[in-house]
Amino acid sequence: MDVAVIGTGPAGCSAAARLAGAGLDVVLIGHRPDPEDGPTVLVSSVATAHLESCGITIDAVRTEVVEVVAQARAQPARIDFPSVTVNRGDFVAHLYDSAVARGARVVTARSTDTHPSPDGVVVALDDGEHIIARHVVLATGAGQTGSRGIARTQLFRGVDTACPALHLSTPSDHDPGGDRLAVWVLPAGANTAAITVVSPTGADEDDLIDRALAIVAERDPRFAGAEAIGVATSGPIDTGFDEAAARDGHVLAVGDAAGLVNPFTGEGITHAVESALVAAAAIEEHPDSAELALRRFAREMTGRFAGRTDLSRAATRRYHFAWRTLTAAVDSDHPFLVKGRRAMVAPEGVSAVADPALLDLDGPERITVGPFLLACDEVLLSSLRSKWPFLARLATSGDTITRRRLRPAILFGAGVLAGTDTLDVTLAPLAAAIELASLAALAFVGTPPAEASDGTHTDWATTSVLLGGDFLLAEASRLVARHSPAYSFTFAEWLDELVATRTGRLTAGTPAADVFASIFEFPLRIGAAAGDCSPAVAEELRSIGTELGGAFLRADEALALRGERTRLEIGIDSLVGQGISELSADEVADPPRTADRLTVECHAHADRALATLTPLGDNHATRLLREFVSALIAPVRTGGPARVPR
Repeated sequence: MDVAVIGTGPAGCSAAARLAGAGLDVVLIGHRPDPEDGPTVLVSSVATAHLESCGITIDAVRTEVVEVVAQARAQPARIDFPSVTVNRGDFVAHLYDSAVARGARVVTARSTDTHPSPDGVVVALDDGEHIIARHVVLATGAGQTGSRGIARTQLFRGVDTACPALHLSTPSDHDPGGDRLAVWVLPAGANTAAITVVSPTGADEDDLIDRALAIVAERDPRFAGAEAIGVATSGPIDTGFDEAAARDGHVLAVGDAAGLVNPFTGEGITHAVESALVAAAAIEEHPDSAELALRRFAREMTGRFAGRTDLSRAATRRYHFAWRTLTAAVDSDHPFLVKGRRAMVAPEGVSAVADPALLDLDGPERITVGPFLLACDEVLLSSLRSKWPFLARLATSGDTITRRRLRPAILFGAGVLAGTDTLDVTLAPLAAAIELASLAALAFVGTPPAEASDGTHTDWATTSVLLGGDFLLAEASRLVARHSPAYSFTFAEWLDELVATRTGRLTAGTPAADVFASIFEFPLRIGAAAGDCSPAVAEELRSIGTELGGAFLRADEALALRGERTRLEIGIDSLVGQGISELSADEVADPPRTADRLTVECHAHADRALATLTPLGDNHATRLLREFVSALIAPVRTGGPARVPR
């Protein structure tokens, strides 16, 4: 047969439904889930969107945000986290029935072993039978992986809650490597709530619910008198995604079986569904070759998940530090910390913090730029994942959709293409260095974060911003020195300019737009040098970058005044308060008029950038930059969805 899917959880049923719907011969090994058996769980809109792409809909009431609460902080954070709350048994039974309806055959047995053979992969069953399939998807859950984490759920009567909440415990100052608990509070019906406590490091389950209840009741006293309903349920979790196993095995491991659980939140259904569909897509692309399907699967899994869930080896120390920062700065409005918080908690991965606008690249530009951006991601991952894996979520694109998002590497590529017809992937380390430095610049934009301690004597917010920014700059400098030493001086010179501009903004009234002009101008400047452009063309590209920086800031100011999501992830009070924006109090007090004016100014910057492009002719570089301008101003475009004219 074509495919054997082992396991009937969210990942296994999702993969079977997708593959059977594509016309492959699929056998699903396992028992049908009991619709009445299972805890209340949160299913993110990312997971439901993936399922809807396969024709599977989830009928449940949707909420838009999650409240994130840290014990040591006075104010919680509200993070965009569209989701539905469902009974896990009913949810998985629905996926199972969808797979069967699409043609998946069911074998109600348990797999005891898999091994490769000349005829395919042999799946041994506990009834003495065996199955041979060309492809095998392993979705057996965390219990098969030797995982050490645990999740425990208990229903409580006597509390009404409408908004899901995530409570994060504060580590003991005397035991910095001690256990961390993530406690979910989910609505579970009238006057009923479900508490799920997650210990990624496997705390003793006997008192987990009591500890979780104490954490929640500290912020919400109603839970002190809540009555437990029924018996608590427990299950293992595994946050140790191992990309080597994804490359070297003979099966496609997905979901919890691959260690794809968020170590900060314990949420795993999103990654389960996403990884299952990655496996299905690889098999669909190479139905007759298990080897090619495994290669495609391993490549996609590394790109999507490396750095997201690693909680092992050297990454553990970084995880402890990241948890400290998350709990201490949960209410911080510094852009670097806000984006970091979303990257650690939100289920979308990089798309949670990436620019929402997409470049509409046609065939020639996509073919020219796509492999280059993929190479940039590979360099970024190799630079970050072993030293600071959680920064990899901020720095890398993650999937084919986000590779079309606004990023400095596209400006660098446009600069190169202004002087040559090809974009050599050997320049990817230089572009990656620019992206790391641009991300570091985010750490130093505006005033330093307000002091944020978690009850210890350390200001974790400031510490993480400084260490994170310095680390990114150090890695960027290392990449330039190693792969493009000829540009080391230019790179260092830009960093000096950026620091001087930022210092001038904070102390001498340098226009705020100058900071962003520097961030957008430099990729084009160094790209023009790498592409051997003429001085005149290089100067025109620098002018375009300056206008892009102005358009970026004006767009964010306008969005903030309208109460919409900004690219810096902060509101107008924070933009002005941190010195990122120079709007006056009177301008802020009149949001509609000021936002309209800023929109006009944003478009004026875009128009000047486009006018500068005209003398450069019609080529890869100008088409890329036109699309970049179009995507940059898209959130504040007026008059409907018309695109920037060519």
